[in-house]
Amino acid sequence: QLHMEMLAKENEVSQAKNKAKSVFLATMSHELRTPLYGVMASLEWLYRNVQLSPSQLEVVDCAMSSTYMLKSIVSDILDLSVLELGVFTLNKAPFSLLEKLNSIMQLITEASRAKQIER
Repeated sequence: QLHMEMLAKENEVSQAKNKAKSVFLATMSHELRTPLYGVMASLEWLYRNVQLSPSQLEVVDCAMSSTYMLKSIVSDILDLSVLELGVFTLNKAPFSLLEKLNSIMQLITEASRAKQIER
């Protein structure tokens, strides 16, 4: 009987910790979005309003792709924490697999160039 009570108490503590983690992740995801949106808006403004050389344009494109990927990761973390809290709603949205793969390839190519890695 005492063993069962201890297990129940440990389970309760574990669930409380998981809920606290999920709330923390949801809060941090929201907090990360504000500065991230600022960076994204600044890059978009730079892209539209400044005459950039081809090499500068390549850097801005890479930074924009990276911020969009980071935004996606932050959104995934938020979705996971919301799912763990039991309040997740699934929204279906069309996407282009080819565009996603090209975006990933661009990021990998830029990262490998920066590290001077060749195919």
